[in-house]
Amino acid sequence: MPFHHHSDVPPSQQSQPQHPYYPIDVPISHFRANETDLPLVLAAFGGIVGVVVIGAAWIARRTKVRGLDRFAVCWFALSGFLHCFFEGYFIWNHSTLAGLQSVFGQAWKEYALSDSRYLTSDPFMLCVESITVVSPLPMGTPFPPFTPLCPLFPTWLGSGPPME
Repeated sequence: MPFHHHSDVPPSQQSQPQHPYYPIDVPISHFRANETDLPLVLAAFGGIVGVVVIGAAWIARRTKVRGLDRFAVCWFALSGFLHCFFEGYFIWNHSTLAGLQSVFGQAWKEYALSDSRYLTSDPFMLCVESITVVSPLPMGTPFPPFTPLCPLFPTWLGSGPPME
């Protein structure tokens, strides 16, 4: 859906900035359109995620983790990264997210096309995302660390008994 930059809107309509989110009349006063094309945002985000997962695989390999355990190491590192850093970024920046131009800011604006509440500091979205940042992992894990500790999982897995 096309949207107009603030300068493209006639002065009589400039009280409410235009944006591509539904409902179209939801107030997102600090909205700035993404300055980077979506493929570049996705490539940058994918590169960051790739570094995290490859780094976890490297750590797992150095600690002699094999097979499905190595996959688990990568999965926990990815989960920890997304919950702590990506969702944490949302919690930390929710009030200004609609105007941010960082990789995470632009990725969140793309994600918000499916639910504009991410750009309006909706209390429900803040609660849900806060819970996912600090909640424990499912009890079926070898040791239920808190999500913020997921990036340390490769070291723990390498020093303990293999997962079964």
